[in-house]
This record gives sequence, C-alpha cells and structure tokens, in this order.
Amino acid sequence: MEQSEPKILGATSTRVVLIVLWVPSADRDGKALANQDEWKNKGLTFFGETYGGCTAMPRAEGIWRDDERDGNLVRDFPILLHCYVSEEQAHDKKLLAKLGVFIRKLGRDMKQGEVALLIDGRWHGFKNLS
Repeated sequence: MEQSEPKILGATSTRVVLIVLWVPSADRDGKALANQDEWKNKGLTFFGETYGGCTAMPRAEGIWRDDERDGNLVRDFPILLHCYVSEEQAHDKKLLAKLGVFIRKLGRDMKQGEVALLIDGRWHGFKNLS
C-alpha cells in the first residue's frame, strides 16, 4: 500500500531536491580569503536567477584533509548555500552544465583543492580547478 502525503492546513506538497554548496573561507593553503562574502553573494544571485531562490546559512566551522598534500588539514569557516529545486531542474543537463561552470570558477578564484556540491544526497567533488 502506497503511503499518501499528509495534508497540512490545506497546503500543497511538492517533492524537491536540495543542492548544497560550501563557500570556503580559506584557500587550499589555509590562508583566509577576503572574497568569501563576494562569492556568497554571487552564489545567491546564481541560484536565484538559475533555479528561483537560495538561502545562505550562517558560517559553519569545519576542517578538510587535503590528501594530495600529505593529508594537510585545512580549517575552514564555510557559508552553506541551500537551494531547493524541482526534480526536472535537478536533472536538466543545461542547468547542470551552467552550475558546473559556476563551481569551477568559484574554485579557481578561491584557490581551492576541491569544491563540493551535495545534490539530493549525492556528493559531487570538483578537483583540478586550475
């Protein structure tokens, strides 16, 4: 028996896909970046124009291991951008190509070893950005 969606105060219900982008605060060498807010705003604009909206979460605290540099640990205070999209948008090849171009530009400009996107629970890592 298929489970039906709960009706909440007469609201409509739609399945959405979550895209998460981490906007880093440090470059690959751990040096603080002055352009984090600039890229947060570029990300908000990109997701707003491309997918219809986006939310920037407060700065988080994290660390990542750079295995290409002997496991060097890089401390970071990323801003997380959350964008909810339709299933159709999540699988649209033109939109995904546009997103890939944006991510690679962010990675090059912010001197990253890897930039990551989470799309519907699936990790997408972009390396070799230079």
